[in-house]
Amino acid sequence: MIFEGETTPAPTPAPTPPKRRRLRDILKPYPNLTTFLFNHQFWTSSGSKSHNDRNALRDVIVCEDFHPSDLRGVNFEAIEKDLRQTGGSGWHETLLTIRVPKGVKLTKATKRAAATEQSRLQHGEPSTATLAKPVPGAPITICDFQHQRFGDIIRETFASDPAAHSFHYHPYELKWTPPGSDSEERGHGELYTSQAWLDEDAKIQSLTLDPTEMDQEVP
Repeated sequence: MIFEGETTPAPTPAPTPPKRRRLRDILKPYPNLTTFLFNHQFWTSSGSKSHNDRNALRDVIVCEDFHPSDLRGVNFEAIEKDLRQTGGSGWHETLLTIRVPKGVKLTKATKRAAATEQSRLQHGEPSTATLAKPVPGAPITICDFQHQRFGDIIRETFASDPAAHSFHYHPYELKWTPPGSDSEERGHGELYTSQAWLDEDAKIQSLTLDPTEMDQEVP
């Protein structure tokens, strides 16, 4: 129902469907899901073994997507070299242009004006200074600037950094019951306790993957 003077709200645009990718493209250069799971467990386990490391290895072996025969003849050194050169956090060159402020050259007139302004402020008088226009900087171009991509660094950290075994891969709701109260309150702090992370994790957990089909599409 629309009353007089009101306008019809614009229709909400339909959400853009997520781009789907093949499992083969996601795992590349790993030839199959088994080799990825095996190498991921190797790199994320700690240097000194613990019960958690043993349980993690057991979980990989008993995973329904893990097939020991897929490991036969796999050259993991070659895969990791490929990751460093193409998909890892390799160095890239780009042309970078920055602007260096020129500043304002002080003259006798500007020095006198600054001294007068300072004297007025010291005597509690209102300021008469006007905002100066920004001075454009001088462009300086840096050739062959070496840099790394944030996405590459994040992927390599999750795949090969021993500290990654202590990362929070699974989100959870943080709840707290105030003293003297019977009701819980939702806590918000780290990203892995956020609703957005919980929603995305639910989508991932609901996926059904066929480890024998490398060309299947994954949203």
